[in-house]
Amino acid sequence: MRVFLAEGVRETCVALRAPAATVPCDHLEMGSLVLLRPRPGVYGQLRLAFEPPRSASWRMLGRSPGEYRFVVHQGDRAALHRSIEAAVRTLRRWPILSGHVGLADPSPRLARTLWDLSGLLIERDRVRRTRDRLTDVDPAVPPDTPLRAELADRAAQARLRLRHLGVQARDQLTHLTRLAAETDAFVRHEQASAAARAALRASDYLLSPAAPAPPDDEALDLADHTSAVLRAYRELTA
Repeated sequence: MRVFLAEGVRETCVALRAPAATVPCDHLEMGSLVLLRPRPGVYGQLRLAFEPPRSASWRMLGRSPGEYRFVVHQGDRAALHRSIEAAVRTLRRWPILSGHVGLADPSPRLARTLWDLSGLLIERDRVRRTRDRLTDVDPAVPPDTPLRAELADRAAQARLRLRHLGVQARDQLTHLTRLAAETDAFVRHEQASAAARAALRASDYLLSPAAPAPPDDEALDLADHTSAVLRAYRELTA
């Protein structure tokens, strides 16, 4: 699966094919993720929006509106933005640790997670709007009538469904951010260890003709950080 990610002024697009844009965009490819960014310069001053392509041959090519998802609720867009940022952070750091964790490319799993999350967020927005309509109509209906009772029952169902979707979306976001955090921690540990080894080597000529032995717990620390990354990745794929 290849997933295209694009943030417009009013919508965030998650698509299985490149969406149409109101301004020229560059494609930043990161494995199975493709980020669409407006080209620098004058285009950055124009209103940026995305939509499915509208060419006459679009359907003849086998494309479907279902391949394009548009998240428009601001709270949902913020959650999706944090998820995308976490996925990008993970992919940028991954080359440093890929040899340690034995996973060459997490981008297919990250792409699938972002695609699934966008579906959850869109459904949550639909349920949210349904709940609001039911709640708005309810006071205008006479009390103690079957219609009023049915409205209340449907509103309760909508609230329950909304909570369920909220838990699912939060879980996805948590898994993505945790993996990014563990990846960051791994990279920081490796960089600190490399700096420490360089400092020890630089001090050799002053303190000892023999190379210093590495700290006993260095291998254990590396194993701990590797295990943390793997646990976070397994949570994402569970």
